Amino acid sequence: MNKAAIIASVILTLFQLSSCSNATSTKVSEPETQASEMPVDLEEVQSFTRIILPKSYRDLHVYDNKERGRLMSVRFTMNRTELDKFLTTAGYKGKVKLNDGRELANVHLAWRRWWTPDMAKNYLSGIIRENNSGKVWQSQILVDLVSEKTVIVYLYVLEG
Repeated sequence: MNKAAIIASVILTLFQLSSCSNATSTKVSEPETQASEMPVDLEEVQSFTRIILPKSYRDLHVYDNKERGRLMSVRFTMNRTELDKFLTTAGYKGKVKLNDGRELANVHLAWRRWWTPDMAKNYLSGIIRENNSGKVWQSQILVDLVSEKTVIVYLYVLEG
């Protein structure tokens, strides 16, 4: 093997190794983000999910399916200092548990790169269910406790 081929082989190997190390340094709980596919109507999201988005919310993603009832999946990042107030106003105060093994539905959202609640290692989760005149409204939450400053909120709300 000539000198140029050896150098090219070493450079290629180093490049491959460096790209592998970049991939593993990404925090599991902080998925890659992408813009929502469609414009988001914040009032509609807050009305259907019965939440008030905190002042610090960012990186909002919404999936809204109106076939056979309605299903809305919402993900956003917020400051951890606002978490207690958010949980209280959303009706989850006293209804969330730490690392209770609960999972949010993932099957229909598996192809959405932003929906990764199963990656959370340390989280709060809970459920609210109401039955009014035969119509069921259910909200599941999972809060990924990413850091002392940041949390990622996943909501899975259905009505039908």
